[in-house]
Amino acid sequence: MRLPVKSILRFKCVCKSWRRLLDDINFCKRHCDAQKKSNNPIKILACKGNVLYSIDAYKYNSILSGAVEIVDYPFYNKKKYNKKYEAALGILGSCSGLVCIRPQPNLICFWNPSTKQHKIVHKLQLVHENQQPQTPLSWCIYGFGYDPKTQDYKLVMFESFIDRTRGTQIKVYSLASNSWGTALHNIPYRIPCRSQPTPLYFNGALHWLTDESKVLISFDLGDETIREVRGPIGNNFINDNSYRKYVDVLGGCLCITCIIPGVRGDVWVMKEYGVTESWSKEFTVPQRAINFAHFRPLEYVRNGEQFLLSVRLRNTSSSNVLVCYNPKRNRAETLKIHNSTDPKWLFAYIYEESLFSACCKQNSVGILHFLEDDLVKQEEALMSKHDHKRRKIAS
Repeated sequence: MRLPVKSILRFKCVCKSWRRLLDDINFCKRHCDAQKKSNNPIKILACKGNVLYSIDAYKYNSILSGAVEIVDYPFYNKKKYNKKYEAALGILGSCSGLVCIRPQPNLICFWNPSTKQHKIVHKLQLVHENQQPQTPLSWCIYGFGYDPKTQDYKLVMFESFIDRTRGTQIKVYSLASNSWGTALHNIPYRIPCRSQPTPLYFNGALHWLTDESKVLISFDLGDETIREVRGPIGNNFINDNSYRKYVDVLGGCLCITCIIPGVRGDVWVMKEYGVTESWSKEFTVPQRAINFAHFRPLEYVRNGEQFLLSVRLRNTSSSNVLVCYNPKRNRAETLKIHNSTDPKWLFAYIYEESLFSACCKQNSVGILHFLEDDLVKQEEALMSKHDHKRRKIAS
């Protein structure tokens, strides 16, 4: 169980019985749980333009591995990124070894970076009842997560409208059934048009702050219900518009980063999920320590005494750096990448290595892509070609 994914993948070639064992979802889950408890380095995905890199961060020192360019992610574009005419590669979420990326503006892809597997489906087209010729302006935000009860990955689409009275409509894609659910959920809250980060997965639910950033909402992926998560008792930062607020996860706990521009950033952690009294302020980053516009806490490092942060610098349009912050000494260290002279990234996210399948059902577990019809046909033809080759070799 302690072996890395790459080593286990080699054992699949030994015989069919070994392959069935290593493909079993219970084995994959046990392996994933074991990896979380190990002292393996923190896996980070970082991006510049349309180029994606993998970086290892070690928990007990400040050393980062060299940045390894990933050239085999789905729909990798070899052309040089042109910021003026092209949309940059984006990450919408990461959960249990699977990553949701947006390699193109009209394409959302679920992908396992460890096994290199992926699968595609048609993009959902919402059709509203009694739809008028001109529909109200709206925007869509996507969230990605995992339902531990059914062992099913799900993609959730949130469609919010300029007309506040319409709130937000929610559609859910289940990988187990390989289809979009027929239920159309309606909630009275709106998701910000440029939600950063996108609705965040934690403890079987997606979490986000409403358009006014005054209500923390959760959408349970199991029973598909909406709940409000209360903030700390005796502290009104959620209702205070002077703060910029972001939802994240730190050390296996839900957290909210509250930033007063030009002054400081506070990180509040819910030590016990669902218990309002368990909120506590974990640490504060003064503006003088890091010249940040905003930051995201990624993980505890150096025996839990310091924090790895992804920091958006002030006076830059889209530059982030990885920073190790020591709250006791109020010191921040910008971490250098061994083989990179420029420490700045467009974004950085943590992901986990896993054996979960990304191209076929694995005891009701699968994965999907968003593609137009012609790309779907190309992918199906390619898969059919590979199957034919395997049958020919076997015969």
